[in-house]
Amino acid sequence: MTVKGDYDKLKAIIARVGAAASGKLYERVKLAAAEQAVQLVQEGFREQRDPDMQPWQKLRRARKHGSIGSAKVLIDRGRLRASFTRQITREGFRIGSAVGYATFHQKGTRRMVRRSMVPNGPLSAYWHARMSRAIQRVPRIHFLNAR
Repeated sequence: MTVKGDYDKLKAIIARVGAAASGKLYERVKLAAAEQAVQLVQEGFREQRDPDMQPWQKLRRARKHGSIGSAKVLIDRGRLRASFTRQITREGFRIGSAVGYATFHQKGTRRMVRRSMVPNGPLSAYWHARMSRAIQRVPRIHFLNAR
């Protein structure tokens, strides 16, 4: 008996399954999740809200070079907003800022109201849905492109 077919396509599928088993797919999932998290932080800055979809408290006083009404919260020169990066770890990923004052805004202080940029606890429904979609996209693309 002879079996005929496109063995190149079969070899491509086998290679993709092998990549999934080797951990490469997991690395892609972690990267997709980390990139989505950084995008969500940037979205929070644009929309002036925390990860729980609550608006950041408005500024109480004007900055030296602006007025209260037009001032964007946590955006003076854009250094904090631009500082968020992702790091892939063995267990998953981390996002954070190398800017020293980010922690004060994230957690608040005696004199400064908290304006969280990353989740402090469980993910909000919005973050959860966006992260889930980003993660689910990876295997779909990985296996559907096996042609």
